[in-house]
Amino acid sequence: AISARGIDYADAHAYPAAYGRVRSLAEIDAWVEARVRAAHAHGRPLVFGEVGFSATRLRVLGEGRARPLDRFLRAARRSGAAGVLPWIY
Repeated sequence: AISARGIDYADAHAYPAAYGRVRSLAEIDAWVEARVRAAHAHGRPLVFGEVGFSATRLRVLGEGRARPLDRFLRAARRSGAAGVLPWIY
């Protein structure tokens, strides 16, 4: 369990536009915030060990890839995520 002794932080890989997890830029904020809140509820910081938006698609959520990634990074900072490592795929 995440709150077990010896667990220092929570980690998540985040590909929110994949598989229809989020369908708009606005939904990214709630998606990020929910994961940060879950980790914090167990007294752990959250690191998004991978976050990315597909390089093979020219548009993601109706935008170029930079805008969804920027939205994700801003939401993570605002929510109190301990770190984000962008991943190119």
